[in-house]
Amino acid sequence: MWVRAISNTMTEHSRQQDPAEALRRTLSDHANQIQFHDSSLRSLTEQQHQTNQQLGQITTMLQQTLGTSSTTPADGATVFPESLQSPHFRDVTSPNPEKFLLQCS
Repeated sequence: MWVRAISNTMTEHSRQQDPAEALRRTLSDHANQIQFHDSSLRSLTEQQHQTNQQLGQITTMLQQTLGTSSTTPADGATVFPESLQSPHFRDVTSPNPEKFLLQCS
């Protein structure tokens, strides 16, 4: 036949990725996701804080506007009717995440 045997050596790089490079890419992708989630959580925390402040202001305005008859116990504390008492809420803060491998300086 007119075709010679083809050698089995490859001259081009195979499409396989270096394991270290694959790990770097995966870590980088995860770091980007963590930074995005951290930013989102910080934004949500700030929005929650603002909402809590507004709720406190609205509660105070309602109490003043309605001029509700409050009772004063012997210790001098003002007690409003249960329907007008401030709801139980608090600011929630999330702990700072540990430094991720690619975020280290």
